[in-house]
Amino acid sequence: MLVQLWQMLLRLIPWLMPAAIALPGDHVKLPEFELDWVERHASLLYPLAAVGTLALVGWAVVSALFAVRIPVELRLEYKREIITLLRKEIAGASEERMAQVLALSAKKTALLAGELERDGVIARAGKSGGKGTVWRMRIFVDQG
Repeated sequence: MLVQLWQMLLRLIPWLMPAAIALPGDHVKLPEFELDWVERHASLLYPLAAVGTLALVGWAVVSALFAVRIPVELRLEYKREIITLLRKEIAGASEERMAQVLALSAKKTALLAGELERDGVIARAGKSGGKGTVWRMRIFVDQG
């Protein structure tokens, strides 16, 4: 019974939607895409896609291994130590000096100093970038 009802509805569809009704986008002609080219070159395309996928996965694994990660508690403690050091050394301190005091690598120290700069706590006082970057405490003037 359900099958007969379905067949009757399918026969009524051409009457319900005549071909004279133009729908939006009917005038747009899409280019013909032939899959024959893909099928002819499948022996080259699929291995290239597999190698590309493996290369992306390998790049993601290597970049995750070398990413700089510091736990939040240690990050806050290191930032506090940087601020304390820069308060003691009024003229500023180099990244190497901060790395020695914190016993961290230069890369992690630069990351922490950059975050403090973004927060507006410290500023660059000397050369920018490279090994010669000097940081100092930011001076806040009360405008009120």
